[in-house]
Amino acid sequence: MAIDMTRDRRRKPGAGRDRVTVTVGVDADASLGYDADMSGYALDRDGKVISNQHFVYFNNAVTPDGTVGFSKQDSEQTLTIDLAGMDPQVAQVAVAVTVYDAAVGFGRVPGARITVRRGGEVLADYNLNSGMPNARSVVYGRLARESDTWKFWAEGTEYPDLVATVASFGVTTS
Repeated sequence: MAIDMTRDRRRKPGAGRDRVTVTVGVDADASLGYDADMSGYALDRDGKVISNQHFVYFNNAVTPDGTVGFSKQDSEQTLTIDLAGMDPQVAQVAVAVTVYDAAVGFGRVPGARITVRRGGEVLADYNLNSGMPNARSVVYGRLARESDTWKFWAEGTEYPDLVATVASFGVTTS
């Protein structure tokens, strides 16, 4: 069964001083110790990170220009994306979620969801447990620059783990 990622597929965050937030949360009481980790990637037109510092996650909380930032509070993680201040080299911002340090998929992480918002408006909201219960790392969507506007595109590309996900975006690891 494929994950349903069709809701608001072509909504335009628009031009101007826009901030988009992407939040991932889990039911901490029922998660059996499993956690979902979010990561963001500021990408060029070829789909590769501008630099390794444009891979944003818990150990690298902000891009060099400050336009993509990561924060965590309890069992909730948030990427804040400043579209208006984005470096012109950045053509896309991809968002991935990985089950942290476990050989299980999202089906074993109760209450896991990802929500994309602009202001108070929900652009996309997905239950991570359904559709791809055995997936351990998934790129759920991208904000893509088209002329002077940004659009959110649902994706759903599955990878075996975080290492494969970051490699697909050209991040070099040691």
